[in-house]
Amino acid sequence: GVGVGALVEEFEALGVPIKRRGALTDEYIDVIKDLWLNPDPSYQGGRFNFENLKFSPVSTRTPHTPIWIGGSSQAALKRTARVGDGWHPNRIPAADYAKCVADLEAYAEHSGRTLADITLSLRMDLDPSTPVTAASVREFIDKIQPYRDAGLAHLVVAFTSGDVPSIHDWMSAIAEEAQLENGLMRYS
Repeated sequence: GVGVGALVEEFEALGVPIKRRGALTDEYIDVIKDLWLNPDPSYQGGRFNFENLKFSPVSTRTPHTPIWIGGSSQAALKRTARVGDGWHPNRIPAADYAKCVADLEAYAEHSGRTLADITLSLRMDLDPSTPVTAASVREFIDKIQPYRDAGLAHLVVAFTSGDVPSIHDWMSAIAEEAQLENGLMRYS
């Protein structure tokens, strides 16, 4: 996945103004796609320029390895609509997710694409110290439904601690409650 980053200190350490991170990310995506797709890549851009170059390994996927764009800003949505194969925001409320999906659909159409060209994903946190009960598991699964209604196809559950036994208990309970069918959760 691709994200522009947000820590000023990281950009300062690299000598790159943080306000240039979006343009720089766009150029990185253009470069990697050119390297993957063209047997004799050449590129002329703001930061990178090359020709007479051979690149290996190339992506084994057709047309290339999927590029998922992270973030929920309008710039991230526009970038996803232009060049992303997937959209992956973190910890975004369901109403905001639905609004972003609507914006993404409009941006995709403006870019000559459709929302169907983009896998909709989400990272959702789960605190494994919450006791595993039928009610708490159902509450978590029910929390996913508004995202699914907005088009969510891929969910990453991020456990917020390293308590492996509790994580295992949660994963087992979720698996018992939800059935996987064609990669999507189906509820009992």
